[in-house]
Formats: sequence, structure tokens, C-alpha cells
Amino acid sequence: MKWNVRIGIILVALLCMTGCGRVKKDVVVEDTYKGNVKDEVADDIIGEDEEAEVPVEEEKVILPTPLSGLYKDMVVEKMDYVPLPEDKKVAYITFDDGPCKSTPQLLEVLRKLNVKATFFVSAQYGSDEEVVEWLKQIKADGHEIGVHSYSHRYNEIYSSVKNYLKDFKKMDDLIVKATGEHARLFRFPGGSNTGYNASIREDIIKEMTSRGMVYYDWNAYNGDCDGFSKSEMIAKAVKESSYRNKSIVLMHNIPKKDLVIESLPSIVKELSEKGYVFEALDGTVEPIQFVKSSEIVPVEEETTEEEATEAENAKENEAEQNTAKERV
Repeated sequence: MKWNVRIGIILVALLCMTGCGRVKKDVVVEDTYKGNVKDEVADDIIGEDEEAEVPVEEEKVILPTPLSGLYKDMVVEKMDYVPLPEDKKVAYITFDDGPCKSTPQLLEVLRKLNVKATFFVSAQYGSDEEVVEWLKQIKADGHEIGVHSYSHRYNEIYSSVKNYLKDFKKMDDLIVKATGEHARLFRFPGGSNTGYNASIREDIIKEMTSRGMVYYDWNAYNGDCDGFSKSEMIAKAVKESSYRNKSIVLMHNIPKKDLVIESLPSIVKELSEKGYVFEALDGTVEPIQFVKSSEIVPVEEETTEEEATEAENAKENEAEQNTAKERV
């Protein structure tokens, strides 16, 4: 009898153990299934409330094709001009002809004044290696760089469109080496209406604008190439910049022109007191241009009284500016 009881107890225990294993296995399966159901429900909810995200393809930038077919890689994306708010007064300080040995000193002054400027550069005052290093410093400080000319030799660069491009390319190559980018901006040596480029200026303008590039002349000048004293430069720059809300101020960064650097703090201070801010040209600023090709001249509209006054003020300064053009 005792053995029968013992055997019965053992059988019951074995049955319990076997049953527990089955229950546990069923629970695991059930949990796994429930998990899948939750995922499916979640997917259904997402599908109802939200559309699946589709990867957005980046817009491909289509670069322009130059008219001449020369130096096809020397092109940039054309920027749209951004209108200046009517109540905003901006002075765009520009420096021509540099860089040179005084450029680091000029950059230090601009840094202290917290002013960004635009440098239309040449390679007149240093080796290619020195020029590249100075350009790197200009770029590192957040200023804009445009081509002025590699050689600045009017008779050579304005002898043909091909020679203009050849000189331009040499300067642009140095800019690319220093910044990794082609120049978007440029300024004609002597201004766009210099007599040296009269026979080919329209062709140059069409060629360069076909490359997405934009050229800037000026509507204010500090007189630094006319033998002006420091106080005279300050007065001239402030006076001419104050005629309008948007002033592109011509200055030079060349050897033996330390007065330009010394006059900057006063010019910036006086214009700031008149409500001006200082920015660099970047291709979105509508340019001041002495001459435009027939393709880019805007449709003439009736002249307003304000525009007539501005034109009259501009004429008063034209004689003074013309004196500087031969030295730009």
C-alpha cells in the first residue's frame, strides 16, 4: 500500500511538471503573438494619419555656359538680387588693387570695427604665394573677394576679350587656390566705362554675365588716390556716402596708403551715427554700374523727383570720380 501511494505521488508530480511546461510555452507564444498584433495596429495608425516620408532629392545646380566657350569651368551660379528695404541704410566699403603687405593691418582694423568689406583684388604687390596667403586671411575674416585684375595693365587686358579672360583667369585661379571657390564678383580696372575698354566693353559684359558673374562700380569715393589728407578723405567718404541709402564706397589697399587705414574708424563712426550699417557685397546686392550691355539695361520708367535729385547729386561727383578711375 505504501509503495502504491508513493508511486501515485511521483506520477502526480511528473504530470504537474509536464503541465507547467506546456502552460509556460503557451504564454510565450501568446506574448509573442500579441506583440506582433500591436506592431500591426501601430502600422495601421501611422498609415492612416501620416503619409510615408519620401526622400527629397537635392536640387541640381545648373551652371551657365560661357558665350566664348573659353575656360568653361570658370562659371558660378547666378544669384537673384535681393531688394534693399526702403528704411535700411547700407554702406558697402570696397578696396581695390590689393592685397599687399598692409592688408593684415587693414584686416585688424576692420576686425576691431566689426565691419565686413569687399576686396577686388589683383596680384600687383606680391608673389602668387604671398597673394594666396593674404587672400586666405581676407576670407577667414569673413570678407568677400572679387576679381579686379591679375596684372592691372590696361593696354594688355583691354586689347581683346580673349586677353581680358586670360588675365581674369589668372587672378581667379589664385582666388580658387585660397578659398576653394571661383569669384562671383568683379570690378573693371578703371570702372566699367573706362575709355580703355570702349571698343570691347559690351562684349566683355556679355561674356562675364554669361558666366553668372556680376560687376560692381561705385557711387562714393574717399579720394585716396588724389592726394587727399586724412581729414579730407574722411569728409569726402562720409559726404558722398550720405547722398543715398545704398552706397558702394571706393577705397584702395595699396602700398604707401596708410592714411586709408587710419581714416577708417572715423568714417565708420560718422556713417554709423547717420544710421548706416556696413555689409559686404555678395552677388545678391543689386549693383551700381556705370555701363550695362543692352541686354541687361532695365526698361526706362518715368523719373521721380527723388531719382532726379539723386541723379543730380551723382553728376556733381562724376568729375571727382573720373579723376580716380585712371588709378583704380
